[in-house]
Amino acid sequence: MQIQPYLTSAGDSRGAIVVVTDTSDLAQARRQGRQALRIFTRSTEALREVLWHRDESGALTFISSSVEDIFGLRRELPVRDPALLLASVHPEDRPLVAIFWAAKAPTRRMQYRIVRPDGELRWIEESISAISADAEGPGFEVGTAVDITAAVSEGSLARRREHRLRLLEDNTVTGHLTIDELGRVISANATMAEILGYDASALIGRQVLSLISPDSDSDSDSDSDSDSDSDSDSDSDSDSDSDSDSERSTPRPKLGIRTGVSPALLLAKDGQAHHVTLDVQTLPPSEIDKIHHVITVYQLDRLRALSSEAAANDPFDRETGLMTRVRFRSRVKDEFSRLARTGKPFAVLWLDLDGFKQVNDGYGHAVGDLVLAETARRLLSTARRQDSVGRLGGDEFAILVTDMDQFESLDTVTERVLAAIREPISVADALIYISGSIGVALAPADGEDPNALLHSADTAMYVAKAGGRDRRTYFQPTMNEAAEQRAATRHRLTSAIRTQEFTIAYQPILEIQTGQVRALECLLRWQDGTTSVPAGEFINIAVETGQIRALGRIGLELINVDLRGADGRSPLDNIPIAVNLSADELNERDTFEWLAAWNPPRGGYPRITIEVTETALFRHGSRALETISLLRRLGASLSIDDFGTGYSNLALLGELNPDVIKIDRSLLLSADRDARGRDLLDASVRMARAFGAKVVLEGVETVAHEDLARSLDVDWTQGFLRGRPMALGELDIWLTERADPTGPLGS
Repeated sequence: MQIQPYLTSAGDSRGAIVVVTDTSDLAQARRQGRQALRIFTRSTEALREVLWHRDESGALTFISSSVEDIFGLRRELPVRDPALLLASVHPEDRPLVAIFWAAKAPTRRMQYRIVRPDGELRWIEESISAISADAEGPGFEVGTAVDITAAVSEGSLARRREHRLRLLEDNTVTGHLTIDELGRVISANATMAEILGYDASALIGRQVLSLISPDSDSDSDSDSDSDSDSDSDSDSDSDSDSDSDSERSTPRPKLGIRTGVSPALLLAKDGQAHHVTLDVQTLPPSEIDKIHHVITVYQLDRLRALSSEAAANDPFDRETGLMTRVRFRSRVKDEFSRLARTGKPFAVLWLDLDGFKQVNDGYGHAVGDLVLAETARRLLSTARRQDSVGRLGGDEFAILVTDMDQFESLDTVTERVLAAIREPISVADALIYISGSIGVALAPADGEDPNALLHSADTAMYVAKAGGRDRRTYFQPTMNEAAEQRAATRHRLTSAIRTQEFTIAYQPILEIQTGQVRALECLLRWQDGTTSVPAGEFINIAVETGQIRALGRIGLELINVDLRGADGRSPLDNIPIAVNLSADELNERDTFEWLAAWNPPRGGYPRITIEVTETALFRHGSRALETISLLRRLGASLSIDDFGTGYSNLALLGELNPDVIKIDRSLLLSADRDARGRDLLDASVRMARAFGAKVVLEGVETVAHEDLARSLDVDWTQGFLRGRPMALGELDIWLTERADPTGPLGS
């Protein structure tokens, strides 16, 4: 029954409208559905085998209670974490079972071993049938797993031998040959025939050695050598030994290749040689057949491809338990189908962790895996029950937000996610701080199919990251143009690194009271043809792609050349220089070793100042501090860059005792706007001075800026007003024209 007010056009109530609906048929249908489900559940519970169902994406949606008796797993666990089933498979059988599960054949069967949680080993025979999609619904797979341990254990030697050979013949992953006592092929499976380019029947009767290249490393058989020796001995002693011949076991045949595992080159029908690994096993003598040897052929490229395909089709990520990219995309596809029926919009949130690479570099991959797992747990706890959470790869995650008319705004959802990621993660005795950048794309406005929608969310995420990180950004159509430009820049940057299209520019740091040059900051410049590309256009991309390390090495090598100078003279003589090191570089072992071996010309490390940001030191682990400590011991000075814009650990700053602290130009721009900005700048200068460091104000571009710097009593300034970045030759002229004295940095 539904009741609603009956109102006039003026809004006056004139009564009520009552709608009564006969739901007898609906109730009957529900009762029938519940009864059918009850019958199905009871029927599956009565079966001795495990029955399971997977949907079109490969996700396990049902498994019968027999899994508890056969696999020793509580029924709800495999549905929650399907990886437990594969983990139960015997380690030797696990790779083949993973490939078997991921195969696309409509019907397939396999026998394998499992190890239950109590340590008991069992044999399983599993059958799978794939049902194609039709007008009644999407496709799916059903399977049964039967415990055949008793049959395998109690079977006769002949049955077990026959079963083993049948398994070899049916194997679609590795090649198999059975060989008689004279080294001739008795049988070959289809995979072996495919590798060699023959029909399987054409291989029967061939000498196995004719299939193996003489260049193989497997043509020396110690067993054959010993057989030859014994033959020669038996010739001379035949009379004396004839009586005991019947007591000897049948001698091993002279196969001519080494038993066990060894590399080899197989010769295909077309003459091509295939690199493979052979596993040659000798069977006990049998009156049942003439098989003396079984050769298993592993083609590594084939195995890698099949393993990769199996991993790609796994619906759940093994590190985090979340949906894989393939499974998540399938869920987005399902939601588009639902959108077409109901008209209900939905959204995709694409999340990338800020600073995760530095966690991996600074603390190791084991800690990185823990951070990913904890991130997954937090995302699941913030998402609603009907939403889907996936790991798209690396440190990228996604949330599919559905039923958007039934909950709070997306702003609230994204803020909740960002707050959860922002909370420190406790690992051992360390607190790890990361954040997230989120791109939001709405369907169908930002994409009318899964690929387009995910691309839009990814594009928006990059804009969020470029905008300062730890934030969310909604997709805008204009972002596609920016994304294309970013991709083009990334491609050009790769080429530029290969062809060394970079130079170094030097910007003076001046003492505000005397105008003396106290240091020169080294700035990397990209000369793309006749165009100079601003650092702001490629540095962030280099950080995202990991190319920042290559750029750093190029920069240091260029500085090294400039320091040496031409004809024994350099404009840089007697002037301290400041070199920037990124967080990635500080956490690289190669950078540490390279800097330890570097001996800067004309003065060594005492004339070098290492510039690092607060974030590089305080967020990225101990290796950065280790690198800085080494450089300080070698005589280098330390300058903290971008002070006042990031997370500040005042206790650590005090321990580091920096020589120079540079106030970020953003604080100077804030001071230009209002009194509050001026107060913030003044507080930052006083805080920097409290550490006993020289204070540099960056971004001084006007006389007013310089006057403000004097009033704040900073020591040095840097900016376009008194000195732009200059190439080495231009700097030489500039210094000559000034002819001013110089002093050491920090004096």
